[in-house]
Order: sequence, then structure tokens, then C-alpha cells
Amino acid sequence: MASSIGWILLGLVVYLGYSKEKEKTKQEEEYKTVFEEKIIEERPYKILVAIKNPAVAKKLVTFARLLAKARNGEVILLSVIRLPDQTPLTAGRKYVKEQKEFIEELINLPEVSDIPVGGMLKIAHDIPEAILNAIEEEKADLLILGWRGRTFRRDYILGSTIDPVLFKAPCDVAVIRFEPSLEVGKLRRILIPTAGGPHARLAAELALDLNKVLGSGATLAYFAASEQERERAEKYIQDTADIEMPEGMEVKFEKLIKVSRNKIEALVREGDNFDAIIIGASNQPFLKNLIRGAFPEIIAKKTTKTVIMVRKKIEISEFLRRFKVWKK
Repeated sequence: MASSIGWILLGLVVYLGYSKEKEKTKQEEEYKTVFEEKIIEERPYKILVAIKNPAVAKKLVTFARLLAKARNGEVILLSVIRLPDQTPLTAGRKYVKEQKEFIEELINLPEVSDIPVGGMLKIAHDIPEAILNAIEEEKADLLILGWRGRTFRRDYILGSTIDPVLFKAPCDVAVIRFEPSLEVGKLRRILIPTAGGPHARLAAELALDLNKVLGSGATLAYFAASEQERERAEKYIQDTADIEMPEGMEVKFEKLIKVSRNKIEALVREGDNFDAIIIGASNQPFLKNLIRGAFPEIIAKKTTKTVIMVRKKIEISEFLRRFKVWKK
């Protein structure tokens, strides 16, 4: 009996070792890090910024710098060179020099000289998987992504890169569609529509970070269809405001309850009075969002203001459940 158990345990060890080696080989085939600039002075909070479009990369990095400064954090820039599935990763090396210079230019921006900034460049067949791999490697606390504010694919909600990352990332996520004329360092008035929940509270936490660095003010808002929802609105606003304040910091959120038969239009009109709208990700199932349209995407289509959608870190049990659904 003891001998049988021993053989079973030995077999399990061999299997786990084989599985890890197989996964490592798969990763080497699917994505490869070809450049990395390490941070010497590591900080307790780590922000990973996925950069692609040069037109918004500087704004993403500047926004990340504000949050890192508020949280005594560091910023890691990630660029991914995507190749077709059948193309070997070695073929991507001809693009490395240009992308490496792009990363180094952002690392050396005067705007981020007061925080530690590093960078990495990966070649991959699948951009979302490369981003998820970087999150695991860096043990990131927050991922920041740029967003067009729309998708041209009917089979995706926010986009072919953003959807799987939002679904599976084991960290907080912020997806940003910038107003073209926005100066990130002048974000002064923030609108946070809320229906309670962890994602809305993350939106409030990021607003506090902006307050700490820029002195920004934030308004928690509920858009109701009738006066009968007022009690519920008060509850949701209080739930969102009930976040842990940094020691020695006292910030009061403004409160706004608007009654309108068209809540989306009311939100968009109110948003015109603010510099940015931070929206917590929907708690609705993905299929329902796909049928109705994703709430942040609807807002982004109707306003030119900066829209930031945030999603709180998924706990392990929820992550496993979602991962199984996503893989089916």
C-alpha cells in the first residue's frame, strides 16, 4: 500500500514537472521578451502600461505617473510586436530597434522623471496573452490600456485585445479613451456614475489619487429613472464613498442624483461639465452586454470627454469561473 502511494506521488511530481516544462515551452513559442529595462528602485505599487498608439502613449504614461506618485509606485511600459500565428517569433526582430527606441523615449519623458519607470518589449502571436504574461511576470497591481472608445467587431464588446484582458487579468484594470485636447495634468473635475459595487469603489479610489496629486474634485452620481429610486441612489453613493482614505487625508465627494427618463443622455449632458468620467465596469454577464451594448462604450460614443473604465481585480474563485466560461 505504502509502495503504491509512493509511486502515485512520484507520478504526480513527474506530471507537474512535465506540465510546467510544457507550459514554459508553449510560452517561449507564443511570446518572447526581447528587451527589458529594469527598475533599480522598486516600489510597493506597480503599474503596467500597455503602449501601442504613439498618439496616446504619452498621455497613458502621464496618467500612470499621477497614480504612481499618489501611491509611491513605479511604472512599467509594455510594447508587444504581434506576428501572424504561422510566423516564427524570430522574424519580429527586425521591428525591435524601432519599438525599443519608442519605449526609451517614453521612459525618458521629463513628465515622469520623478518616479521609477522601466520597460519591456515582447514579440508574440497573441497580444492579450502577452499582456497577461507580463502582468504575471511583473506582479502588477494595475494595468492601464488605451481604448478607441468603440469596436468594429460584432463579436467583441470593447475590442479583441481589451475583452480577454478584462476577462482574465489578475489585477485592477483601467481602460482609457482620452479627449483629444485633454492635458492630463489638468484633470480637475471627475464624474463617477455609480450603482455601487467594487468597480465603482475602484473608480473612487483613482479619483482620490488624482486629488492627492492634482487637487482634483470628484462627484459621485446616480442617474435615476424616477423619484422612487432616490433611496436606492443614496445607498449606492454611500457604498461607493465608503473607501479607505490614506492616513491624514480627508476628502469629501460631491453628491449628485439626477432623475431622467433617459439616463444615458442625462449622464452625457452632465459629463460635459467635467474633465473626465470614470465608470466602473458592468457586473452584467458578457453575453447580456454584447446584446445590449457595453455601458462604457455607449457613453464613449456619445461624449467627447475622457472616459476611463475601471475593473477591480478578480478574486481567484471568480477568475477560475470566468476563465472556464471564456475558454468554452
